[in-house]
Amino acid sequence: MHKMKRSVFCSCGLILLILLTLFACKKSSNSNPFADAIIATASVSSGGVTEQYTFFYDMYHNLDSVSISSNASSGGQIGYLKYTYIGSSWSVTDENGNSFMVYANTNDQVLKVLIPDTLYYNYSNNLLASLTQYLTITTPPYYVDNVTNYTWKDGDLASTQSGAQTSTYTYNTGKNGQPGDAIRIKGLLYDGVSPIKTTHLPTALAISATQGINYAYTFDSRGRISTLVEDTYDHTLNTHDTTTYAYTYDN
Repeated sequence: MHKMKRSVFCSCGLILLILLTLFACKKSSNSNPFADAIIATASVSSGGVTEQYTFFYDMYHNLDSVSISSNASSGGQIGYLKYTYIGSSWSVTDENGNSFMVYANTNDQVLKVLIPDTLYYNYSNNLLASLTQYLTITTPPYYVDNVTNYTWKDGDLASTQSGAQTSTYTYNTGKNGQPGDAIRIKGLLYDGVSPIKTTHLPTALAISATQGINYAYTFDSRGRISTLVEDTYDHTLNTHDTTTYAYTYDN
């Protein structure tokens, strides 16, 4: 599950839903009381393997570094990520010296990521409208561009479309989206920031008529997410894969 190597980061389906940025979503009457919650640790368990992410922040609540350990490793620690900020942009470097660069503007909107594939982000009314991914290849024309379009409704990401593939989200409109929810946690674990902040709590992702992910949550006494359970299903193959996220908080 350790994701530093960007060839792993860039799995085409989910990267287009969850890649990094930090931007303001449409305002809603359902305001989010947990926007400032800071996740200290995330324990991610799947198939008997548990990875523990420990997050360290600077005084501005920017991610400074991440330590990653696994019960499948005899040495415990399997990874380490360091974040270096240059104005509004930053680099992410792993324990082996591999790195990639993120270029953002002063509104904390990510504009371009070099991984070495290149990602370009486009916005409309401060919401992510499209993501173009240029995949570097070794034969002419030396790159392939893939475009994902994002559709929003009531401050929530309603759907994404990439080629013929359309994926749709559903939400619990009685609960707020917050750090640790199914959309935000992906960006945090991959890149240290959440790319998409929805107003409401995501409860399911339909990838096709027979494939998707259901999300279930438990909450602590303050209403913050304690656990997230993802049930990834394929009705055609009759399979279910479960991933559990458990959180502690700095505040």
